[in-house]
Amino acid sequence: MTGKSPPFSLASTLAFLAGLGLTLMVVSAALGVIGSAGGTSLGVLFAAGTAMFVSGIIAWFASKRPDTQFDDINESRYHGHDDH
Repeated sequence: MTGKSPPFSLASTLAFLAGLGLTLMVVSAALGVIGSAGGTSLGVLFAAGTAMFVSGIIAWFASKRPDTQFDDINESRYHGHDDH
């Protein structure tokens, strides 16, 4: 190992998963409007997209824990510049 970081982080991988699920849901809705596919295949495609979208959001929330990280406006932070 050379110490290089992986090409994709966990957050970007989970965002890709959720985005792909959302894309599948939109495509299945578009195919339903056009009427070019059967109802069962559209249902399966929409259900797969929903499962991917929900699992991506839940996994991101579990890994990043955004509910525990709040900014305190009463505490000043050092931004890398000297006070003038």
